[in-house]
Amino acid sequence: MVSPSHVHAAEQVRAVASAFLRARPWIVAPAMVITLTAVSRVDGVTTDRLGLMSFGMGTMMALFVGEAIVCRRREVTERWLAVSLALTTIGIAAMCLLTGAIRSPTLVLLCAPVAIGFAAFGRSRTALAIAALALAWLSGLAWLPPDWPFPRLPAPAQRTVAWVATAVTLALFLAGVGGLREGFAAAIQRADRLRRDTIEGA
Repeated sequence: MVSPSHVHAAEQVRAVASAFLRARPWIVAPAMVITLTAVSRVDGVTTDRLGLMSFGMGTMMALFVGEAIVCRRREVTERWLAVSLALTTIGIAAMCLLTGAIRSPTLVLLCAPVAIGFAAFGRSRTALAIAALALAWLSGLAWLPPDWPFPRLPAPAQRTVAWVATAVTLALFLAGVGGLREGFAAAIQRADRLRRDTIEGA
């Protein structure tokens, strides 16, 4: 039999996950604009690089906005959140590939879906699978030369993109991990109240 606390916790994960996915486009969109602007101002940047980055970021943003629209109508499932985090991991890794591989200033963003996965799913297979996916991409990036397929960004662009990526990572931690932490605490309190009401009514 599933305990009331686990039921409330699962409900809270769905509620907080939906709120997080609704907020995510607002967190990520400004960072994408700043990153593309910084890269476009690099001397000698190729149209191929800008085109691939624009396509990749545009695709990710379209998915994020689509999720946000769905989440305004209903709460998403835990499976939905897991798939979304996995796809986000792949998208971030692709951006790292285009901006310096293992030396990419966007590398810190890989921490966000992994941390949110552990916050939502604990040490379950789902969370471990998301972490393994990030580690696999990280390992692949580490074996690639830093100037493939495009040269590393110069220092000014590196600093700008690194600052933006770190700020976005912290904002995602606040919205995702912080929200789940508060949600679990609220679920425990509701379960305790339900248990006390049941005992008093017996």
